Amino acid sequence: QLPERVVVVLNKRDLVPEEVTSEWVDRLKTWGYVAIPISANEGQGVGQVCESLEGKLGVIVGPSGVGKSSLINAINTQSAATAADSSSAENGLDGTVD
Repeated sequence: QLPERVVVVLNKRDLVPEEVTSEWVDRLKTWGYVAIPISANEGQGVGQVCESLEGKLGVIVGPSGVGKSSLINAINTQSAATAADSSSAENGLDGTVD
């Protein structure tokens, strides 16, 4: 039993058939892992990764070319957008122009 929930991020989902992705998600689930298929370049699933990392320590590993930097950049972009939305809401700004 792992002391913390392990989340496996499957990047480049846009390059793999959906049925193959689903098979991997199911397989990883039987092994006790949560799998989140994403496309960091297209922004798909990045919000789910951010939610699952909120308040936690994350480690991003993988061989060259799997999109580690793309994932980090997508998380940073998502976090900045969330912070901007939060700041706008706190200041009473709704993003519309009168």
